[in-house]
Amino acid sequence: MEHLRRLQRTDVTKDEIGLAKTALDHSFAFEFQSAWDIAWRQARYEYYGLPRDWLITERERILTVTAKEIRRAAEKHLHPDRALILAVGDPAPGHPAVEKIGPVTEVPVPE
Repeated sequence: MEHLRRLQRTDVTKDEIGLAKTALDHSFAFEFQSAWDIAWRQARYEYYGLPRDWLITERERILTVTAKEIRRAAEKHLHPDRALILAVGDPAPGHPAVEKIGPVTEVPVPE
């Protein structure tokens, strides 16, 4: 939660944004392993009313994002005060750690 709040208060560093852009840029090619992947993605863009060149320009737009734009988006879209955290497992060992984050509601799972 603190990381989300930090994104709202301060710009990401040059190293952080560089690492993120490099990772996204390098992974982009792997999203198009087949003609089906390209067609499916293009159909999705068409369905949502995005421009026809969205598939081509998406990468360029990502690589031009600035730290200030990231902070503005974080201020607008991240809401750590409204986040819900789902913890699954035996409540006994993890309960004290989870209670430090906020109120806990246990939901029993039927057998």
